[in-house]
Amino acid sequence: TFEDEDLAINTISNILAQFDMDINDPTDKDVDGDPYWTIEQENGYISDIYYIKEKNFPLFTMTIVSVWGGQ
Repeated sequence: TFEDEDLAINTISNILAQFDMDINDPTDKDVDGDPYWTIEQENGYISDIYYIKEKNFPLFTMTIVSVWGGQ
C-alpha cells in the first residue's frame, strides 16, 4: 500500500517491465473497475497484479496473487 500514487505506479511499472508488459495495457479490469495484469511465469506460476485506488482516501494498493498453473 502506498500513499504516493507516483511511487505505486512506478513500482508496478518496474514489475511489469520485467515481463515486457506496460501499465497502460492491463489484461482486464475486476468487478470494481480496477485494472489487473496477468503474468505467466517461467516457473509455472500465474500471477495477477491488481492496482486499486481507494475511492475516498489517498491510498494506492498493489496486490499480487499467484497460483500454480503448471501440469
